Amino acid sequence: WVSAAAIAGAAADKTAVAPTKSRRSKSTRSVDMPVGRLRRYSAIVVILLGLMLALAGWNALEASRRTHEGRNARLLGRFESAISLGVRATQADPGRAEYWRDLGLAYVAAERWAEATGAFDRARKLAPYDVRHLGDMARASLFLAEKGDSNARALAITLGEESVRTDPNNPRANLTRALVMHF
Repeated sequence: WVSAAAIAGAAADKTAVAPTKSRRSKSTRSVDMPVGRLRRYSAIVVILLGLMLALAGWNALEASRRTHEGRNARLLGRFESAISLGVRATQADPGRAEYWRDLGLAYVAAERWAEATGAFDRARKLAPYDVRHLGDMARASLFLAEKGDSNARALAITLGEESVRTDPNNPRANLTRALVMHF
């Protein structure tokens, strides 16, 4: 966009002569039209539009970069760094379920089950059709139940049933339900 505006701005210095017809006569005469001014305004509009589009995409780009860095940190065993990067990614772009899931996985790696459940719940609300989030949340709830949380087992069973209702043909949904029923 910015390069298109630069071209339009460079072309704006020239004025054009456009043929016009008079209403009274059928002859054609040349009239100077202020095409340069129109091109300058067009260039300014295109530059502003390009800057707005670039700034609108900046948060998404930053969040994507942070999520990728956080995933790498988690896989390398740097769990606190992964959590910090995941939190920054979800702050930059809170509307993406994948970013919340990656944050939840970082919490799981650090054995912070309650925070993991919260992150998976947010991912589940953003993408209710994706049974991965239900399964992740159910497994984190089972760890909470193992630590003594009395409501966590009931939540895990509910999530297992919900995952099968959401996508009954998905093997991951059936595995989640079998896992919580076995616990």
